[in-house]
Amino acid sequence: DMEAKTAPPGYALLTEGKATVVYKEGDAFYNPIQEFNRDLSIMVIKQFIKLKEKEDKLKKRVSKKPVNPNGIDILEALSATGLRSIRYWNEIEGINKIIVNDLDASAVETIQANLEWNGIDQTRCVPNQADCKAYMYQNAFDEAKRFDVIDLDPYGSASIFLDAAVQAIDNGGLLCITCTDSAVLCGAHPEQLFATYQTAAVKGRHCHEFGVRTILKELNGHATRYKRSIQPLFSMSIDFYFRVFVRVFDSPKLTQQSMTRIGNLYQCGACGSFTTQKAGQLSPKGCPVLTPHLPVNSRCEFCNARIKVGGPLWLDPIHSTDFLDTVLEHLKTKESESMYKTHKRMLGQLSVCREELENPLFYVLSDLCNTVKLPCPTLLGFRSALVAAGYKVSGTHCVSNGFKTDAPNEVIWDILRSWHLMQEPVKDISTLAPHTPAYNILSVAPKITADFTQKKEAASASSNLPRYIKNPGMGPKCRAGGKKRSLNEGEDDDKMEDESNIVEEGEQPSKKQKLEESGASGAGEQ
Repeated sequence: DMEAKTAPPGYALLTEGKATVVYKEGDAFYNPIQEFNRDLSIMVIKQFIKLKEKEDKLKKRVSKKPVNPNGIDILEALSATGLRSIRYWNEIEGINKIIVNDLDASAVETIQANLEWNGIDQTRCVPNQADCKAYMYQNAFDEAKRFDVIDLDPYGSASIFLDAAVQAIDNGGLLCITCTDSAVLCGAHPEQLFATYQTAAVKGRHCHEFGVRTILKELNGHATRYKRSIQPLFSMSIDFYFRVFVRVFDSPKLTQQSMTRIGNLYQCGACGSFTTQKAGQLSPKGCPVLTPHLPVNSRCEFCNARIKVGGPLWLDPIHSTDFLDTVLEHLKTKESESMYKTHKRMLGQLSVCREELENPLFYVLSDLCNTVKLPCPTLLGFRSALVAAGYKVSGTHCVSNGFKTDAPNEVIWDILRSWHLMQEPVKDISTLAPHTPAYNILSVAPKITADFTQKKEAASASSNLPRYIKNPGMGPKCRAGGKKRSLNEGEDDDKMEDESNIVEEGEQPSKKQKLEESGASGAGEQ
């Protein structure tokens, strides 16, 4: 009986889900508050196994590996204590083998002790000491040895592992990737962003989605080198880190069409109006061709400020609606409530992801109103005005007061021009400094009359769920003490689950939260 056992002197005992681990602080890097990440991963792998079984029945199997009746093979490349792998083994049916890898010898000793403590067969849940990049490359060239799932949860950026991972994953396999270098991915350190991801950032409140799309762009770039393509299942900015779940397929055809999935961001440096454009498009014959012209001039058509260019970044969808429908159906079952401690948050955040429009990036209403020096309408009222004008609108999982829409920038500013004329008294634009964004935008008469009457179809269907958790401002902990550790070791920290930190949709974030959302919190930087 594991619950009756006590930890040896000098060791600590910790239980999470159906796993109990014994660890000596400093010998292996354990993060007890990353449970949401692990719950999410367990749920995704469960549904991935069901998806593979469904594909086998429909004779849509793409893997060349022999079917193993025991199930799938998983590599946890950066294991630390082994907690994640133990939870996978104990909580997921249909696993043949898990390689529980770490470079550090003391971490591997801890993994072996924890597997023994949990009574797990170490010929099937195998402790392994190796440089994970070298280990993935070793298994990449024999298709029978490739993994069905590879989980990468490094300290900082996962970029140095992606080339090996896209080769070692089986055709149709699943990559589960974490990056915690949020300050870099959000553009707070542009020189480091370009050095690591070959992307230039344009700062904005959409920076967290920009970070997600940067990771997917980088992953796609590595995959296409080997005539492989990626299919994001869902991709999220969570607290201070990013987590993406992506399937990888052999597809020379989609490799050739890669330019139709990648592109640039063009954003005004003053009013924040933005547009995106893919590097290529499909011709009427289905052949990829370069996009013939830029979507904007060098100066903003609304405020005459200079346009800044960001990218390249991933401009295709970051979520699979079909897969999200599957996982939400699972999370709405009664039995799933007892499977995951963070069930409510998972249901809430994934519901928001399902509602998100596929349009890249988003606006924040308070920022737009600040640009034109107007009080904010309600978020639902503004979303209703977009719906009344004939456009689609949704929230975003990144921030509570952001919105995505397929409406052009001209319509967004026209709605705010209408809002300006509804104020009592109407703001005299002659009091604004000439040639400022507010003056240039409001001096133009609106072409539409906005209707701010609240509409049911403009509201979020998941507004009764916990969706937005305030960032307590904590980044990753320091690396584990003891021996000097390689960059490819250990897991990252997470934020405390605290439903008192829920931010309601449309609530204005504090000044500190705005700094954190803009990537200035320094998350991931030690």
